[in-house]
Amino acid sequence: MDGSILLRPGQPVTGIAAEERERRRAAIDYAWTSLRLEGFKLDSATEALNQRYIDGEITGAEHSAMIRASAGL
Repeated sequence: MDGSILLRPGQPVTGIAAEERERRRAAIDYAWTSLRLEGFKLDSATEALNQRYIDGEITGAEHSAMIRASAGL
């Protein structure tokens, strides 16, 4: 095993490692920067979802589903 953290939809993600938290933060920051360059601004609800993902409260699949649902997709 290489030390990677495997996340599965619906699996609780409590106590994630600092490295995983940083990886998530970097991914969110990259996406946020890309959106901002396109002229978009994230609302507070989306920012809160992003933080929940970074903090390990929700999985990547849950985060994506919640973002799509909030956009009406």
